[in-house]
Amino acid sequence: MAYLHHIAATRAPRTLQIYARRLQRLLDWKPKLTAKDLTRTLLMDWHRWLRETPSAYHGKGLSIVSANNFVRTVGGLWRWAWEYSDEQDWEGLIPQPRRPELPKEPAPSVVAPTWAEMDDVIARLDRVQAYQRLAVVLRCTGMRISAAAHLQWESVDLGRARLVIPADITKGSYGGRTVPMAPVLVDEMAGWGRREGYVVALQEDDRARFRNEDKRDPRPRRALRKAWQRSIARPEAYRQSPGHAFRRGFLSELTRVGVEREVTEVLEGRGVEGSRARYLDDVARWPAMVAAVGLVPPLGGEVIQLEARRDRAVTP
Repeated sequence: MAYLHHIAATRAPRTLQIYARRLQRLLDWKPKLTAKDLTRTLLMDWHRWLRETPSAYHGKGLSIVSANNFVRTVGGLWRWAWEYSDEQDWEGLIPQPRRPELPKEPAPSVVAPTWAEMDDVIARLDRVQAYQRLAVVLRCTGMRISAAAHLQWESVDLGRARLVIPADITKGSYGGRTVPMAPVLVDEMAGWGRREGYVVALQEDDRARFRNEDKRDPRPRRALRKAWQRSIARPEAYRQSPGHAFRRGFLSELTRVGVEREVTEVLEGRGVEGSRARYLDDVARWPAMVAAVGLVPPLGGEVIQLEARRDRAVTP
């Protein structure tokens, strides 16, 4: 608890919740754990246990990436305990932190859906208007499905074709951003009628499930999965996550026609890392994003002439 309190000043609430769950998982594995028990051997034993022990939720052990993240969280606790051992009156009993050699997972082979495949999924959701509209927002923005489910009309400016995505609906509550809207999305949303409350009218219990307040799978996600299965899409394009597939497709299709990586990262809410961030002017970046979303084709239309329109993409 002292560790969580210390890092609360620099972490978002959702991140603290994740850290707390990971540390609780460690205490569930070794209930009488003390600070002086933290060793590299212990971390690697825990890593092995996480990989081999099925969870009640998934019925299988964690992936290499997830297990690595769990161990890194505890590694942070270990370094903090070492640094603050004198202040906490632990009498120097904490061993010096030694970073374990965590296994690496081979780079996955990513298969992203095409515009045509995404459009076929949307067409198969026509029986439930809310689910279809949710898929349209995903397809035209590259947003995460949880953020799209919580997007409200007050964040939508159809007149200026811009979308204000609040940080509190994004993953970790730190990815707030303002992005231009694709012309096709402006045209679609202009015909959706009401302009108050949530953009997508989902049942409240489903909205809660998207925010991990309920562990059950949201009905919209199940509907998307069934629509993907009935569509012309290749199974490998959506198998891992039916909602995230739209995000991959949005990024992949824009990249394919020449949109720069920095532009797609900002559109999707990913942080631009390292020295690249120092050379991206916000004013110059906006027309690049406008040009990029202008390449999003109309719903149900043939995906043609995108290559010919490559020159219209403005890059920073």
